[in-house]
Amino acid sequence: MPGRVVREQVGFEQQGDGHADGVVEYQTLVDEIRELAGSPDSASADLTAAATVGALGHVLADDNRRRVEAVLPARLRDSMAADGAAASTTEETGFIADIAGRCGCTTEQARLRAQAMLSVLAHHEPEVFASLQPPDWFGRLSPIPLPGSGLTPLTDDEVQCVLDDLPDWTGGAEGLIREVVLPSENVDNLLPAVEAVLRERGQVERTAQGLTITVRPESADAITSYDVDTAHQVDDVLVAASAAIWRPKRSAAGEPIVLFGGRGMAGWRMCGAGAFDLVNSAVQGRGGMGMLWYAEHQFADFLLMLDWRVTHASDIGGVLIRFPEPDDDPWIALASGYEIQMRDTGEGVKRTGAICGIQAPYAEPSVRPPREWHHLEIQARGPAVRVGVNGREVTSFNASRVERGYVGVQNHDNDSRVQYRNIWIFELNE
Repeated sequence: MPGRVVREQVGFEQQGDGHADGVVEYQTLVDEIRELAGSPDSASADLTAAATVGALGHVLADDNRRRVEAVLPARLRDSMAADGAAASTTEETGFIADIAGRCGCTTEQARLRAQAMLSVLAHHEPEVFASLQPPDWFGRLSPIPLPGSGLTPLTDDEVQCVLDDLPDWTGGAEGLIREVVLPSENVDNLLPAVEAVLRERGQVERTAQGLTITVRPESADAITSYDVDTAHQVDDVLVAASAAIWRPKRSAAGEPIVLFGGRGMAGWRMCGAGAFDLVNSAVQGRGGMGMLWYAEHQFADFLLMLDWRVTHASDIGGVLIRFPEPDDDPWIALASGYEIQMRDTGEGVKRTGAICGIQAPYAEPSVRPPREWHHLEIQARGPAVRVGVNGREVTSFNASRVERGYVGVQNHDNDSRVQYRNIWIFELNE
């Protein structure tokens, strides 16, 4: 079989079980797990192999489980068979938690161990693993390439597509780089988790603002699909630690609450001066200063997404979050909650993407010409508030006011004509 490591049969395969032909030799498997997972000794690699195989027995259908059993060393076939019926664990988190419990390690360590074991098996038995029909989430446990496995470098055009899909990363063939802004007291907790993902494929450095994370290919000028997978895994760690904006994927996200979808204004109230009009499936402010706010529900931890556009570069708008009931006074929302500014000609704490009057963007927002739509993301999770403009995070802020309240959009003054549409919110309940 292509890629198979051939060794003289020793150890467990010498015991003879009728399956010596066509199986991965046990010591080979353990040695490669040690190398990939950074296990301190063979006993730890033994435990990783047994734990991963046992957990696999709970996620694979019976026919797929039998295919895997047929190519396992005898000891591991017994581990899989002893775990009973399949499909008792159906979620990625459950699979990783199962391995963590068996190994007595953290979930980050369990993920790395699972990746190492699955990579070794897939390397030695590519046909078997290609024929499996695992759960959809299984693909997110991206394999770790074995030395000499020959990953194909991405072309310059492919690298650009990667960066389009990883909007918070920069770089190119020389490596992928992400700057993370967060309070210094949070850095120590985040470092080990990021380092566990990077292993020897990159580095993480402290900065005055937080961290700089670099995914660097082993060869001097060649990004591969594995480097891309590593960057996505880093993003997952950052999101879990509230150190990055969670961007829902259609296949994995729950349904958002549609606050405004382009038609009716049910649940919305006006306060202050001016008004909002329905204009081509958007709401447009006039006059001011006033606010249109969603009165049906208060939100604590959430991801708020919307589109906005201005008529003139000098127009001013804003999105307000986590404020108490304002009665007819929009200044209550400004004083008790937070405003995310929309002001392309502003600077510092008055710039687009800023927490108005409090926190300037740490990255320059990508501003489009007047009459073109922009996309805004506001993630509030506990005290951590993060703002993204047109797909890239630009502002990070630790809030000290209330962590629950209403949301609304602003009509700032008589001269500004700002439109808002597609106002959606995901509640981020743990």
